[in-house]
Amino acid sequence: MVGFTARESTALATREHPRLSFHILRFTSEGKEDLSLVLPTNSWFNNGLYLDSDDRIYVRADNSVQFRMEQGEPSNAIGIWKPLVMCSMTCEIM
Repeated sequence: MVGFTARESTALATREHPRLSFHILRFTSEGKEDLSLVLPTNSWFNNGLYLDSDDRIYVRADNSVQFRMEQGEPSNAIGIWKPLVMCSMTCEIM
């Protein structure tokens, strides 16, 4: 799995609409992509990707820790994430 932040568009960014997104890609052992997810975020650097012991995905993005509600088919949809707890720039996850 890999996570990275990218610009969503070339439109003017504002504090309310930073135009950034956090992308998550998962690959098979053969190197083929089998999952692609996108979440909105307001930061280039304060994003993270975490897995629990059952391979459930948790993400730190947009000042909160979020989890994926649907674990079914691969999806590129935004909006399948539920905030779990607020996590500002100084928050630590251990």
